[in-house]
Amino acid sequence: MATNNSEVIRHFTKRFVLVVFLFFIVTSALGFLANSVNESATTCTTPVPVLFCGTVGPALTGDAIEGKQLFNANCAACHKLYKKATGPALANIDSITFHNWLTLPGAEITRKSESSELGLAGIEYHQNSWGQTLEESDIEALIAYCLSR
Repeated sequence: MATNNSEVIRHFTKRFVLVVFLFFIVTSALGFLANSVNESATTCTTPVPVLFCGTVGPALTGDAIEGKQLFNANCAACHKLYKKATGPALANIDSITFHNWLTLPGAEITRKSESSELGLAGIEYHQNSWGQTLEESDIEALIAYCLSR
């Protein structure tokens, strides 16, 4: 009886090894076939968005390049171009309103005719008087950057 059991075990072991070996061969062949499929069928053809991490955004010109540097150094802590942060979004503000907002004290801005435009933009007054800090050319560069987007 012991011989019979050992023969049965040996027989099942051989069959098991054979099945595992055939399974390995079949899966390897399928993997090889899957990798040898035409590469163009599996290549993504979706265009990369213009503003994608690691890519270059739209080209800026002269003043706008300087304005971007000024914006990042002086404005980006409180403002974003397209959404309200601590301060309002700056991309779509009228250039005259923007200039007055940066250079005039709060009381003078409220007396100006564009005070309603400032209200629509969510601006009551500017916290800092940038007209005393920035040169006129810097303010023009900031405006050029904010309106170039």
